[in-house]
Amino acid sequence: MAKVSETTNESQVKSELLAGLKLVSGDQTITFKKYTRAVLPIDGYIFWVADAAIQPIIVKGSLHYSTDQQQKDDETIGINKVVFSTDTLIAEFNSISQNEMWIGEKDLIRFGFTSCGSFYDNAGIYHYRGDAIYPAMYSQIIDLPAHHLNNSAEFDPDILPLGNPTQPLNLGGLIATNSLPLWLGLNKYATLYPAMLLPSNLQPPYLAVDITQTRALQAAPTVTTEGSNQLMTEKVKITSYGLRNNEIIDFHNYILDYSAVYDVFGIMNMPTITDEKRGQSELGILAQKKSVEYEISYNQQRVQSVAMQNISKVIPNYTIF
Repeated sequence: MAKVSETTNESQVKSELLAGLKLVSGDQTITFKKYTRAVLPIDGYIFWVADAAIQPIIVKGSLHYSTDQQQKDDETIGINKVVFSTDTLIAEFNSISQNEMWIGEKDLIRFGFTSCGSFYDNAGIYHYRGDAIYPAMYSQIIDLPAHHLNNSAEFDPDILPLGNPTQPLNLGGLIATNSLPLWLGLNKYATLYPAMLLPSNLQPPYLAVDITQTRALQAAPTVTTEGSNQLMTEKVKITSYGLRNNEIIDFHNYILDYSAVYDVFGIMNMPTITDEKRGQSELGILAQKKSVEYEISYNQQRVQSVAMQNISKVIPNYTIF
């Protein structure tokens, strides 16, 4: 009899909570559209492109959001913290790969979720949390279907206004204005990714490149028929995971040989490989994390030339969907 009583109590708790959720939300529904991850092959920038082949899903629940207004040097932004409560486990959220994402929209607020938590079996209510899409990120969301992608090296501003979320995504374009395209092709020992743009839950071995302190070494650029060209310098930090001592030394020698043989960039310092500490207290271990910093010089026009060569090699063999 005790088991029956517990089951009855659970059912009562759930029904009362669901009734309250329905009352608060007013039978609210949220539409979610599926997007697919697209990566520009030349500089690793990430876009999310609407997947027209997948029908949107509509979920009943209660959407709650709070706004935190922030004033920064380069933007004034209202950050919307979103909580979506529903009695439905949204299976589509759990079955997608790292190259897929569902984006919801309500009252001109578009949002994705980073977590699902605070769940009690007795309650039967799921809480999905995340931030609404920041205004600065809207240029990375492409609402045109995949067949509007193009491989043109030039961008046609007459198609749609720049920054419009329905602007076709140009796979042949270059976004980075530093030496990043030079480094992404140096994948002999492990795949190298731009800092902050690594795939989710990536397992070693891999490398990440972080470029800082970009500045000119000459007073003014040289303007030729091929465009503007300027001698530049910057600091480049390569961080590796999963590479052992001999392997990171081989990678370092590979960089030195590449600089000397191809003359794409010059190395101005004496780079040293260092071990870094990255631990996890639950396991009492350290990751195989190492780094090496380069100070380099290069010509902007040379970067463009190498970038275009990489485009001609990559795009015919590059698959997003």
